[in-house]
Order: sequence, then structure tokens, then C-alpha cells
Amino acid sequence: MPGLLSAMEGFCVIGIVIATGYVAARMRIGGPSAQMVLNRFSFFVSSPCLMFAILSKEKIFEIFHSSIVVAFFSAVLVGVVFLILNRLFFHMKAADATIGALNSLYLNSNNIGLPIATYILGNPALVAPILVMQQAVFTPIGLTVLDVTTKGKVSA
Repeated sequence: MPGLLSAMEGFCVIGIVIATGYVAARMRIGGPSAQMVLNRFSFFVSSPCLMFAILSKEKIFEIFHSSIVVAFFSAVLVGVVFLILNRLFFHMKAADATIGALNSLYLNSNNIGLPIATYILGNPALVAPILVMQQAVFTPIGLTVLDVTTKGKVSA
């Protein structure tokens, strides 16, 4: 029962944050550009600071948890399923299919994964390997494929 209460507490916190953001947006608190400003501040300032604060307290071997293997193969499987569906049904060009595959590969590990890892799993550092995997593996491969399919060449 304590695990269920912890999970419900985590989802309640996430729901409150979403509801607060919705109400603030509907009431236009902060003016017409508030959404863009807060989004950029969150993405470029708050999230990196939060990840640094979390990771600075963890041992390196605890950061790279064995769950990264499951997350990696799950993401790759979903990306492959997208590419198969594209081949059979969507028939997008290579560049568009690459963007679709990247959208399929990326997990929402930062925006929703961080609170879930914190409140439900009890360890926000479990999100770090997923973020590293996305930025160190998926992004360079995706950008290389986009270079090749749109420009016909690869550049550093």
C-alpha cells in the first residue's frame, strides 16, 4: 500500500503542476510572451540546473543504472516500428521519416520522467542515463541521417 500511495502522490504533484500551468496560461498571467519565455527558461536554465544538482550528489556507477538497457532497446524498438509503419503506410521521404523516427525514439524523460523518477521510483538520477542516451546516441545519428538525406553529404 505505501508504494501505491507514493505513486498517487507523484501523479498528484504532476497533475497540480499541469493544472497550475493551464490556469496561468488561460488567465494570460505574464502577458502574451510568458509561455515562450517560461518555456525557454525552463528548457535552457532550470532543467540543466536541476539535472546538475541531482547528478552532483550521485556516484557515477549509480547514475548508469541497468534500466538504461531496457530504455535503449524499448526506444529503438518503437523507432523501428515507426519506420516499418512508414514504409507500409505513410510513405514519407527520408528526412521526414528520420524526424518521425527521432520523435519515436525520444522518451519524455526530462519533463515528465524527472518528477515520476523522483516521486515514484525515489531516485531522480534514474533519468540521467536516458538523457545521455538521447543526446549522445540518438541525436548525432539522427542529425547525420538528416545531413545525408537533405544535403547529400556529412559535415562535422
